Amino acid sequence: MKLILMVLSFSFFATGCTTSAKFISELEDAPKWFIDQIPEVEAKGYPSVASTPAAPDDLPSLASWEVKLEKLKNEGEQVNLDAQVQSDSKLIDTKQFLQSSLDMADVEKFNEEEAVALAAKQKD
Repeated sequence: MKLILMVLSFSFFATGCTTSAKFISELEDAPKWFIDQIPEVEAKGYPSVASTPAAPDDLPSLASWEVKLEKLKNEGEQVNLDAQVQSDSKLIDTKQFLQSSLDMADVEKFNEEEAVALAAKQKD
């Protein structure tokens, strides 16, 4: 059953591909220059795979790309190591950081006794 269905679908799509140029020529929205070229294309047919140009001789080999990739990976690791060393050398004293943050924020230090007294006062 699957085989029959596959064969039918393949033949349907193959037929659609071969008759698509005739179908497009009947469209009302197709530009005139496109419709004029359809007979020429149908007469010439499609180019064969044998006429496809060969790969250029100056393409780098796959091995050279592997060498370049390895070099880039090594450079990337070195950059990451340098960044880590720089961040480790800039360790910050947490007490000094806290004090400077409080100074910049202009925040008063929390006083638990005052907070309890204020809460009791508001409760009454």
